[in-house]
Amino acid sequence: MKFKKVLSLVLVASVATSLFVGCGKKDDKGAAGSGPSTVKVMLWATEAKNQKAVIDQFNNENKDTKIEVVEAPDNEYPDKLTVTLASGNDVDVFGTNNVSTYADLATKKQCLDLGELIDKNKLDLKNYNGLTDDMKIDGKLYGLPVRKTAWALYYNKDLFDKAGVAYPKDDMTWVEFRNLAKQMTKGDGADKTWGTFIQTWDNLYQLSALQKGKTIFSEDLKAQKESIQFLNDLYKDGSASNWGTNKSTSAHYRAAFEKGNIAMMPMGDFLAGSLISDKAAGKHNVNWDVVSLPHPEGVAAKTTFGTATPMSINAKTKNKDAAWKVLSYLTGEKGAINSAKLGILPGYINDEVNKVYGSAEGTPAGVAKTFLNQKVVPELPVGKNVKSTLKVFYEQSELYYIGKNDLDTTMSNIENQRKAEMAK
Repeated sequence: MKFKKVLSLVLVASVATSLFVGCGKKDDKGAAGSGPSTVKVMLWATEAKNQKAVIDQFNNENKDTKIEVVEAPDNEYPDKLTVTLASGNDVDVFGTNNVSTYADLATKKQCLDLGELIDKNKLDLKNYNGLTDDMKIDGKLYGLPVRKTAWALYYNKDLFDKAGVAYPKDDMTWVEFRNLAKQMTKGDGADKTWGTFIQTWDNLYQLSALQKGKTIFSEDLKAQKESIQFLNDLYKDGSASNWGTNKSTSAHYRAAFEKGNIAMMPMGDFLAGSLISDKAAGKHNVNWDVVSLPHPEGVAAKTTFGTATPMSINAKTKNKDAAWKVLSYLTGEKGAINSAKLGILPGYINDEVNKVYGSAEGTPAGVAKTFLNQKVVPELPVGKNVKSTLKVFYEQSELYYIGKNDLDTTMSNIENQRKAEMAK
């Protein structure tokens, strides 16, 4: 009898101990007694590098929440992000490197609607200067802009000096740009200097159209037609490096410009930070600067286009409050100051950020002057089927550039196929 009583007491004690230990069991989301909560943030490699300093700063400042970065190569990131989000809650916060991907994920309900968290934490959106309005889908906000993109014209000062030609100016039309590109194209083979280089991206195929406020979703695609033809004319007259070669070799804008034989190149603000850091690391010796993007006739000088680079919370996160703490930090003032120090244009702008932007050692004077003083037209609407509709435009434009279709056939195909996509 005594033995049974003792055994019963032992079993009760054992169960109680196991329950106690279970309540304090450690997991990666910071359950009771586990120490800091871990927030997994997924980024592409370049962005992970850009965010490293501010992530380290966050981890040093916060004892209860820590950031763990999940990184993927730049060119593999969209696919890896899609797979990761489909698998569940492996990441809590993630970046998207364009608004079309953001819109696609948001409409699939893979991004958390931030309305409740914004209200709960009383976040004032005014310092995003309208970017968050552009990011809303059916009135709801599914991310915050960690940075924004604005486009300008980069140029190689040494090539212009060598040719005895005046530098590009802020108030330059696309016709004047083309003439200047022709003038700066010289030589052959290893000594070849190109007037310009155009990256094979869909937004660059729409350069002048976007400055007019016309997107692939506009009712009239006349501006897109003019832009596609303008670029083809650049390729045909040889003042832009060959489209086919650029495409087949996966030519990259940064490597092309840093080689030192490109006189001018339209590109986003993000190139400035790369040129600054690469020059400091001894990777190039290009003497460069920027001016405002050339503009179409009838459009005001210093008009460019751009978009937000969103950061969102996974709709399936089990760590919502901690994820918000990370998101609001990286996309707020401290994250913005970190970006500004790197020569990257932040989404969040205030006087403190403006003081820092363009102040990094080795930053040309034109960077702050240009990127902080342009009218930025939204590059894309956000909503359903943005990504698939853009794909139509991109693929049909490229069939024109390789000579498979004429311009009228190209535009007819774009019109018919985009209607089908938009109707889905």
